[in-house]
Amino acid sequence: MKFQRIFGFFIIACAITAAIT
Repeated sequence: MKFQRIFGFFIIACAITAAIT
């Protein structure tokens, strides 16, 4: 499922944003 890959990328991006904050 490509959606799972996109969702995983979104989670990583959210985690990075949280780390930067």
